[in-house]
Amino acid sequence: MRFEWWLRDQDGAATTGCDVQLVSALSTSVEQPPAPASPRAGDAPGGTRWRATVNELSGNCAYRVRVRGCSAAGAGAWAEAEGRTSSVPDVPRGVRCVGSTARRLHLEWSVEENVGVEVDSCEVSCTSGMSFDQLWGDGVSFDPPPRRVASGQGARHLWRTTVVGLSIASEFSVRVRSVNCVGQGAWSEPITAKTLGVPEAPSGLTHSFPAPGLMKLEWRAPSVPDAEVNDCTLKELVTPKIASPYWELPTFSPNGRPAHVEDGLWCAGVARCAPDTRRVFQLCATNEAGDSKKLRQEITTSGVPGLPTDWTCAHRGASGAVRSLRLSWAVRDPEGAAVERCELEVWRSLYWQAVAFAGAEDAPQRVPAEAPGGGGGGWYATVGSLQAGTKYQFRLRAHNALGAGAWAEGTFQTSA
Repeated sequence: MRFEWWLRDQDGAATTGCDVQLVSALSTSVEQPPAPASPRAGDAPGGTRWRATVNELSGNCAYRVRVRGCSAAGAGAWAEAEGRTSSVPDVPRGVRCVGSTARRLHLEWSVEENVGVEVDSCEVSCTSGMSFDQLWGDGVSFDPPPRRVASGQGARHLWRTTVVGLSIASEFSVRVRSVNCVGQGAWSEPITAKTLGVPEAPSGLTHSFPAPGLMKLEWRAPSVPDAEVNDCTLKELVTPKIASPYWELPTFSPNGRPAHVEDGLWCAGVARCAPDTRRVFQLCATNEAGDSKKLRQEITTSGVPGLPTDWTCAHRGASGAVRSLRLSWAVRDPEGAAVERCELEVWRSLYWQAVAFAGAEDAPQRVPAEAPGGGGGGWYATVGSLQAGTKYQFRLRAHNALGAGAWAEGTFQTSA
């Protein structure tokens, strides 16, 4: 405990020292002997401000102290004062879990410090059973340990720590206490915090058809921090005519079982996919804590492209005796199996023959996305080497990864 006092010097006998005693105490340990202190505004002239620090006192206790000045003429009269020593820290406030992973708890709380006594450390304890155990051993540690991170208003300070090495998907009761030079404060009321467990259900299931009879599935299965998804299970609903529906593994293509691609993206390849059929799939993700909730989604497999429509002659060209026709049409892209090419034939000499295009760039191609009417199912081609003023019968069909669609026929006449 530190005391200060002011003492006027007597004429001709300056103060040479001071005595300090605890009233009713058998002995007094003075850590810092009485010594002159820096004067303050308002001190009277001809005097000196003194201070002394008394140690080996009990915390949170009231004491009476007496002091007297000494000079060459002897000791003066005693003057008494009362003071109270600092106490152990107050109970930490606002203990909360600000984040968690499968193995970690991020904790935060605030501490009120007593005047003149700084909190040296904080202790954190928790339990997942019936009794509290401090988290300083048994394979559980802090990274970083409890530390002061910010000062708030007045004597309030913010503290944080991260408890690591915890059990996955477990619930803990957490409490905190502060420690200063006086001793350990009281524990805070326990709060409940839980480490993360099973992953979320898979999402974003999409499909495509890279080859006839083969369906590629892709989905997202993000991992829980500190507990990666280590497997995904894909099943298909089977509905017999005379028995109850059940789930079973589909027929996977070679190397087509569920596999992690990158950053939570998974894929699988399903074989023996007949076109234009309804199939129901079920997905779940697994980590060491167990299985996620299931994603159930119905998919109708794509078929070959439909019949081309809106077939028109957009332009009739002429170059000497040779004529050309600019044909355009539309064909819808089946879901997951877009049209890859279109096949165009002309009826000549009693059978269908491949047409001669006006140039290499005039073979069937999609209308560019930036062109008027582009970006959809529009196609065009320019047929060359035709005779003037002649009617021609054409047929057209579209192809995708699943095969060729049906033929559509149309008749167009060249210019004279």
